[in-house]
Amino acid sequence: MEDLEAGRIAKTNDERAALAARLGWDVRFDAPELADRWRYALPFSLRGDQQKSFGVLSGKHQGVPFTAFDFHRVRAVKAVRDAWNDKATYDDEYARINTVWVLDLKADVPWFQLVENIDPAYDTTGLPEPITGDPNFNRWYRLVNTDPQVAAQVLHPELARYLRLHKLHTWALMHTELVFTTAPIFTRVKPDDLVATLDRLIGLVALLPLPKLAEYR
Repeated sequence: MEDLEAGRIAKTNDERAALAARLGWDVRFDAPELADRWRYALPFSLRGDQQKSFGVLSGKHQGVPFTAFDFHRVRAVKAVRDAWNDKATYDDEYARINTVWVLDLKADVPWFQLVENIDPAYDTTGLPEPITGDPNFNRWYRLVNTDPQVAAQVLHPELARYLRLHKLHTWALMHTELVFTTAPIFTRVKPDDLVATLDRLIGLVALLPLPKLAEYR
């Protein structure tokens, strides 16, 4: 792993530890099992090398249990083998770090996943548009392996407006959890931004028609 990425991981871990101490949350610097826990949701469904979950926070925010962490993966390996060097090196161009928030729904719901259509991190070719009353919203997003009837229940007008207003673009519902991810470029999700996103996601959960969705299980 390149020095730049190692420094970013160390800085993130330090910031998350300070935030956990301030707010009474738990912190872990390494949690390799998390990549498999939500394997079917983005970004974990995108395979890569050197997968690493770090800066892991867990606890309750506004009474809602959550986990938040950064997920590092390398999309490709460039091997260097010559008279002086015989090892695999990783090109920074292919390294990706996603920040992930997972919130407890307190309900068991069917699979749902929405992805931003213009996000360069994901190949949305061939994925269907959601069907809502807002053509602009439909063009902006794509559904991933989602029952259209479930999507119609989730994406009611108030929730759709909330997503666009707060830029909550790529997220999934998996059983009893909401999984949201973003991929900041050339920066990190700082502590205040992490908490602010938690606030927005709790607002999103409040708009989900959980009793109705449970009927589709």
